[in-house]
Amino acid sequence: MAINLAGIGVAFKHHWEKVLLLIVLLGLIVSGGILYWNITQWEEDQWGIPQRAAEAGADPVDIALFETFSAQLENPELQRLGDYDLFIGPKAILDLKTKRLIPKNVRREGDDDADGIPNDWEIEKGLNYQDPRDAFLDPDQDGFSNLEEYLAGTDPFNSEDRPPPAAKLRLYQTRYRNFQLLFQSYMPSPQGDGLLFQINFGGRTEFHKLGDQVGDYRITDFQERSTMRTDPTTGQEVEAKNPVLIVQKGTETIELPYQQRIPQQDPRAQLMVLIPPRPRLMPKLYAIGESFTFGERTYKVIDIQEMEVRLQDVEANQEFTIPQYTSQDLRSLQGPGAVNQAQPNTGGATMGRTR
Repeated sequence: MAINLAGIGVAFKHHWEKVLLLIVLLGLIVSGGILYWNITQWEEDQWGIPQRAAEAGADPVDIALFETFSAQLENPELQRLGDYDLFIGPKAILDLKTKRLIPKNVRREGDDDADGIPNDWEIEKGLNYQDPRDAFLDPDQDGFSNLEEYLAGTDPFNSEDRPPPAAKLRLYQTRYRNFQLLFQSYMPSPQGDGLLFQINFGGRTEFHKLGDQVGDYRITDFQERSTMRTDPTTGQEVEAKNPVLIVQKGTETIELPYQQRIPQQDPRAQLMVLIPPRPRLMPKLYAIGESFTFGERTYKVIDIQEMEVRLQDVEANQEFTIPQYTSQDLRSLQGPGAVNQAQPNTGGATMGRTR
């Protein structure tokens, strides 16, 4: 049978749009099939997902984990922290007292509300890591804020576990008195038990032995050093004695050459007590070596610096570093709306006495 090419040409001329559309549709179908085949092959290679689970002998899906989370959503755990009732869910904590919802999927590192307490500690204790005001609260009513409890490593919901009284102390200011130390002379002791050293300091003259305390200084050693010098009259080399008295002030060792004035500064620390609504200044400036009683504890000043003071609890033999007060200390007494420039009360603290 002969093919009528002329008839086909005429038909194509009148219906070419339909023919072209059919070709495009066939191309799309073929391309889709190729794309589907490539995707299934990639899934099997990357994830090991069989296309026919039944034929591959796959294990049935374990829904135990899903049931556990569903049960937690329907019946969250109720916990009690101090006066706070908390519903602990898988994604959030609901505080029934404040009606506050605290997300659990938060960044635990850092201090988002800049209240001085890390996020993880606030979350652990049921506080709000986005509210700086809770740093100044006192849930167990023991006289110490949440911030003070955190710094001391104590439990803010247990009044029996509270910081030491020294946690309420801050350095208000350090004052200095300029004076000169002079090792004036030395002589045998009348009792025959060593040497007596004449020392001038702060306008006073005293005689002491090795081991004695002279104000803030303790006499620790005496050395009769000598050097060679030229005699101006004879021109000969002669031995010259240079006695040196060695004293200790805190951690500092000071040499006092014979009859030479050594400039010194005598530090005094004025302490502040954080008592609401305003901090109180303690009435006396304390020197190194002085002791005072505060909060039924006896503290001894062992070092004074520009920005901090070191105290020793005499009974517990425990040392504390007392920092200089900051505006945050004032806010902790007056609340978040306190004025940073507020001045402490100069009436003196009633909790301490000097020894």
